[in-house]
Amino acid sequence: MKPPIAFVSYAWESEALKSWIKALARRLRADGVEALLDQWEAAPGDHLAQYMERGIEGADFVLIVCTPGYRERSQRPAGGVSYEGAVMTAEIVTGRSRRKFSPLLRGHAWPAYAPGRLLGAC
Repeated sequence: MKPPIAFVSYAWESEALKSWIKALARRLRADGVEALLDQWEAAPGDHLAQYMERGIEGADFVLIVCTPGYRERSQRPAGGVSYEGAVMTAEIVTGRSRRKFSPLLRGHAWPAYAPGRLLGAC
């Protein structure tokens, strides 16, 4: 049986958060989930937009780590978090299940730190 695939979406707002994300992805893998993490999968010179699109579209689940930095970056017109948000929105608009997208709140108040696109979807 093929393990479920989870794409991890987060903002690179601190080294501590990046370490926490990596530990989360290791735990997922130890529990039988194929966690897709840019820290392991993407190398300098890779086409990051293509990596994000393929990861989100091919994943069974997208884990969205909601933090103040994620919310702020989701509201910008450019950057990785913003681009991933556009891909996620396109998936929802074209009929993919909203259950594919799971927000993870990391130590903050939900409405204050959730990206606007998630407030009505969860």
